[in-house]
Amino acid sequence: MEIYSAKKLQPDEVVNAIGEMQKAVGREKSNIFMDLYEYFKSRLLTSYYRKVESVGSDRSEKEQLTQWIMVEFFKSLLKADIKKYNSIGQITNFLKEEFLEINRNSAAAILGKTHPVKSIERTNWVFNNALKRFKDQYKRLPDLLKNDNDRENFAKIMKIREEDLDDVLDKVGQKQIQSLYSEIASDKEGNAEILLDTLKSDDPLPDELVKNREFMVLLMREIHKLLTSDQRRVFIVYNNLDDSNREEKTKEQLAKELGMDYREFRYNLDMARKKLGESNLLKEYYFSAQMHKVIKFALQHSPFEKYSSEQIIEEVLKNASR
Repeated sequence: MEIYSAKKLQPDEVVNAIGEMQKAVGREKSNIFMDLYEYFKSRLLTSYYRKVESVGSDRSEKEQLTQWIMVEFFKSLLKADIKKYNSIGQITNFLKEEFLEINRNSAAAILGKTHPVKSIERTNWVFNNALKRFKDQYKRLPDLLKNDNDRENFAKIMKIREEDLDDVLDKVGQKQIQSLYSEIASDKEGNAEILLDTLKSDDPLPDELVKNREFMVLLMREIHKLLTSDQRRVFIVYNNLDDSNREEKTKEQLAKELGMDYREFRYNLDMARKKLGESNLLKEYYFSAQMHKVIKFALQHSPFEKYSSEQIIEEVLKNASR
């Protein structure tokens, strides 16, 4: 299994690539989209991001804006009539027309910084991201019906007044809310994101990841496949994968328990993180998580019914698991 690397498109290849993306499914659709994204990123998309970047007040909000622009780009590519816009200049002008609504006001609405959030599409976007941010912060999903503290904290994350929360819940709909809860709670791709991000730091794996049995089966398979015996021992002990009730200890104490000096312990821990961070399987799940966000949201809110978001996502995940 190989990690996909975006192809460097030439200008005379762009129109044909858009046509191919519109017809493709699964991994092929994702790959062509990334080719087109890389082509237009510096030529067009970055300038629109810079227009709205300051609306985001922290890293999470800026990431939401990046995802939003990717979604709008994806929807525009699906919409482009390549028989009508059959040159790179015409396609670029078409995209600029499509992007007229990307401005500071619409960015503020996406982040829930306008009152009220009128568009159901934007309400769903903001609500979904707020659920994930709440889970990241409190390590659980909120009880928005009975828990007053959860309601207050969730409203703050959405940047709305607490008294407006019921209106938002009505707009999103109970069925959609249950679907989002289920998806976030069992998000294997999202767990891969958390894992790979944590591996870049010096922190142990978060409890929510360690307690997810389904994902831990996947992780342990990679641990036994990629790591040496010493690397496995160090990584498992450091992250309490063998005993979640073990009292917290320093690296020096853990090294002594394993019969190693600190330098040896540290080396094995760093190598374990490096190898897992380069795991093809985990990278594929990470890639799937990014495409899941872009493709699923875009297709849920587009008129192109011949494209099924679930079919595309299932195909991406199926190929990632091979």
